[in-house]
Amino acid sequence: MKTIISQANLENGLNLYEATNGEVKKFIEEQLSRYGYHICQNESEVEDLLTNEEGETPYVYSEAAQELTLDISNSDETGYFFNIRITAYYADAGSDDYYYIVEVW
Repeated sequence: MKTIISQANLENGLNLYEATNGEVKKFIEEQLSRYGYHICQNESEVEDLLTNEEGETPYVYSEAAQELTLDISNSDETGYFFNIRITAYYADAGSDDYYYIVEVW
């Protein structure tokens, strides 16, 4: 599994001690879009984008492109985690038509 986004990239772009799950997700999506990744919000959006001109949707494959857990500890030793999963969706592994969904919890 390759690294799509690193913890250092997140730490440089966000104050993780104050960030919400939604802010982390939005930041990751913006970064990936900037890198040329196609971002979707859900699987039905992926299927719509992969549907051909005849209205046929091919079988859609998915795989975890990256999973990352950020352990955020404060100076008072209280901490919390951001779990991040970036999932790749595609109909043909040899094509450039890959779409990604970011989840943060």
